[in-house]
Amino acid sequence: MNDKPSARIIAFPCAPEPADASADRLPRALAALEVALSLQREALARWQATFGELRGSMATVSGSADRCQDSLAQLGTLVVGLDHANRALTITLDDAL
Repeated sequence: MNDKPSARIIAFPCAPEPADASADRLPRALAALEVALSLQREALARWQATFGELRGSMATVSGSADRCQDSLAQLGTLVVGLDHANRALTITLDDAL
């Protein structure tokens, strides 16, 4: 087996950074960080506002569910009353026949 490389690999040339560019990197990085933090603050504020809206919606849904439960309880009471009346009428009808 041949252990010799079949091609010579040449390193890709990189453009050297100018001396003043490396000194400018820190202020640019800090500015980019400030922008990112500002965007994060805005996103967090929107997220908190959305949760506030969700809290209000859930309170509305909870109130509606409570009213529905009360209505169903009243309906249940009426149905029990109608059932008693129906049984009484059935007994009366059976006695009449």
